[in-house]
Amino acid sequence: MKATLLAALGALIVCGGLGLTAVAVAGHAADTKVTIRYSNTGQPGGPDDSFHGKLKSDKAKCVRHRKVNVYRLGGGREYHVVYSDTTNRRGRWRTDNALDLFGKFYAATRRIAGCKGAQSEKIDNRSSFAR
Repeated sequence: MKATLLAALGALIVCGGLGLTAVAVAGHAADTKVTIRYSNTGQPGGPDDSFHGKLKSDKAKCVRHRKVNVYRLGGGREYHVVYSDTTNRRGRWRTDNALDLFGKFYAATRRIAGCKGAQSEKIDNRSSFAR
């Protein structure tokens, strides 16, 4: 009886220790960084105009197949989603045909299990057409 109790207590201690280790490991989300750039053909709303960038992280799962939203400053101080794309296996993303949207933009991705969310710096694509 005493041996059974000690074995059960030992198993409980081992399982508890493993559980705490799993919580400690799962609690650390990997850093993630997203970049944004704007390319144009020289004419506003040209066929090859696009926003593009890259998602960067030390963990491959934080880079592959993540949704990236491109936000535009609307009326007032609010940003609205105007484009979205899913990263490829290297973390690259691109929106095709950026149409005639001008203003301030940034890219962002939400956090997922084990990975932090990220937001790029803001860019102003109007300067791309200043001559």
